[in-house]
Amino acid sequence: MSKSQILRQTVTETAMHIRRHIGMVTPRFVRHMMNFMASETSMQHLIAMFQPDKAFFSASIVSGFPMFGMSNFGFGRPAHIDIPAYLTPGFSIWLPTHKAEQPIHVNLALTYDIVALIEKDTEFRQFVDIMS
Repeated sequence: MSKSQILRQTVTETAMHIRRHIGMVTPRFVRHMMNFMASETSMQHLIAMFQPDKAFFSASIVSGFPMFGMSNFGFGRPAHIDIPAYLTPGFSIWLPTHKAEQPIHVNLALTYDIVALIEKDTEFRQFVDIMS
């Protein structure tokens, strides 16, 4: 299997995993995720390719957490973890990390019914920007 096939497969699987477990994405989940990201173990849960010309990380394999794990990898700038929009519309989550001055930006794609549920959760919306 080629690298591009692996990337496509893992990104798709991740998107579908998030979609299946979207009921877990609550304020409690967000707090849990933020606590996880503050731990050193989060460093080993994301394999990413740094693209200096675009100044963001492109996620290749995400594992080790109910949804995903991420880190800024010590570059001193936010990492942009970009999951392609296989499903639309999507939302962006801005989360702080333990080594970055600015938060990580996570771009996920979801179905309209899931976005409608998220829009009703005012506490979760503190961390989410709904995109049309």
